[in-house]
Amino acid sequence: MGVVKHGKYIGQRARVAARYPPNWPEISRQVRAAHNHRCGVCSVVNGVARVRDRRLTRVQIAVAHLDHDPQNNAPENLLPMCQPCHLQHDATLHAREAAKTRRLVKDKARPLLDIARGDEIREKAGELLDELLTFRLEVVLADAPETRHATHSCRVAVSTNPEWYRLFCRENPTTARSKRRRGSFQTIIKRQNTVEGLTAILAGATEGVYVERLIDFIERNYLRHSMSVEDIAVLVGGN
Repeated sequence: MGVVKHGKYIGQRARVAARYPPNWPEISRQVRAAHNHRCGVCSVVNGVARVRDRRLTRVQIAVAHLDHDPQNNAPENLLPMCQPCHLQHDATLHAREAAKTRRLVKDKARPLLDIARGDEIREKAGELLDELLTFRLEVVLADAPETRHATHSCRVAVSTNPEWYRLFCRENPTTARSKRRRGSFQTIIKRQNTVEGLTAILAGATEGVYVERLIDFIERNYLRHSMSVEDIAVLVGGN
């Protein structure tokens, strides 16, 4: 990934090199000479042959900035290091920069994801809303199969909530201690809020507690084979 400076494209290496002072080669040579061309961490000598990862390599000493700032060339901030020690010293910085790059690529990919999935999510939200408005749990009292007293009756469901709504409720249980009988469950989901959330998705909303829960539910259960942010990020990063 590069940048444009003064009308010219500058690649990653050139961009890093631009942060060093013009006389950096001379500064580096002086620091290495002051340490007798030895690594300031493990004391290995420059040019020595050694086996690394079952391969014969030659040690190359370079000067590292202890605070990772190429513009801070104070003598106490410079230390010669061999390749392994230099990589170890910069490991945290490299991980941070890599994470930053991944975030930038994902942010670039997300609008494409929204375009690709937006219509699918809204279409599915419309189907779920129709089912939820058509079917609902209705319970009536009926005579118990085995009556124990004159007014003994039991509850019978004559219609039930849609299967997706029951699953949605089970995925969002309440943490409150239940006093209901064993085998039943309680949920934080409210039917009216779910209807309003689906309606908001159809209107193009992407924020809100129920909107975000419903979008996540739809993506996990109905759009699992669609491209993810990471998939699109790979495509964007490759262009």
